[in-house]
Amino acid sequence: MLPVIFVMAGALVLHSLLYIALFIKFFNVKSILVKSFALVGRMALSNYVLQTILCIIIFYGWFPGFKIKGVGPSLLFLISIAVFTVQVFFSKWWLSRHSMGPLEWIWKKAVYRNFATTVPIMASGAEADTHSSDQPVGQHT
Repeated sequence: MLPVIFVMAGALVLHSLLYIALFIKFFNVKSILVKSFALVGRMALSNYVLQTILCIIIFYGWFPGFKIKGVGPSLLFLISIAVFTVQVFFSKWWLSRHSMGPLEWIWKKAVYRNFATTVPIMASGAEADTHSSDQPVGQHT
């Protein structure tokens, strides 16, 4: 029984290495699939929320006329491809007009508004000697 476990573990490791090799192969080739993943990846938070909203509408019936239940794996696969396709087109459209996704922009503004004033900036050269080590640059006593 023990050799079977080692064979299974080895097969799982080789299977994982196959996926990694295929990913690297597709990543180096500038294909449409890789560009699609890049667009969706630049808006990861926005697309995650969009995917959640679309799937809630589709599977929980929160929108009149839409409620899918009791479907098989093949239909779920087609639905996931359709949702990803919507995300690709939305990402392409949005990023042609903006530099980042809407939720990424909100996240960036929230983080930098709250933390930009508390992060000390280190001075260089002669300015460093005039400031104490516990005060941020720009605050003189």
